[in-house]
Amino acid sequence: MASRSGSTLWRWLHEDAIRPWYQRSWIFPRDPEFATKAGRVLDLYAREWQGSSLKEDEFVISADEKTSIPARRRKHRTQNCGPHTPMRVEHEYFRCGAWTYIAALDVHHARIFGRCEAKNGLAPFDRLVDQVMTRPPYNDARRVFWIVDNCSAHRGVKAAERLRDRYRRLTLVHAPIHAPSRGDPGAVGFLWLCPRFPASCPGIKSTMALRGSPPSQTPPCRFPAAGSSNGTPRTRPGVRNPGW
Repeated sequence: MASRSGSTLWRWLHEDAIRPWYQRSWIFPRDPEFATKAGRVLDLYAREWQGSSLKEDEFVISADEKTSIPARRRKHRTQNCGPHTPMRVEHEYFRCGAWTYIAALDVHHARIFGRCEAKNGLAPFDRLVDQVMTRPPYNDARRVFWIVDNCSAHRGVKAAERLRDRYRRLTLVHAPIHAPSRGDPGAVGFLWLCPRFPASCPGIKSTMALRGSPPSQTPPCRFPAAGSSNGTPRTRPGVRNPGW
């Protein structure tokens, strides 16, 4: 095969009608309110809501979940590198279950809040909301808009009412069905920053959220993009710190 020319390979592909570059995975919009919902999301990213510009004390949060992230533990401790000796990392590992990583992105200030949970659901998502809404500047903001998809943890009017009962300044905004992972900049940014669980990550039996654990109790799994061990978010390099 290596001796065949490129033109020969292209001819074979055309003769067999194998043309993967002509095909693209696609989800056709099925949400009857697709344009309306997408317009609300785009307006919020442009710092507008219902035709009015957002105030300085109004914030936009985009939240998403990444489920079934495998947690693995190496069968032998990693050996640090030394003079003329590279780092040695054990190839085999133990499977330690799976985690769900839930994150919220302040889209205009590039601040990320994240936590690990044993599974996704109402209670884990509410804990993320509490993590964000109980700290400044969100705890005394005029309004905080949360852009979410339509998963069961925050779907529909009931979810909006539940969260509004907890925080009267919170406004839940749903993206169109199937839209966030493909068109929502916040969700795309979250997936880009979402960590991959390293081999040293503890087993699934440890149910405490890594982001909320004291430094002395935090397992050896670190997530720099999600903030420090005390839950304080970190600003991405090159982004102006607004002062809080």
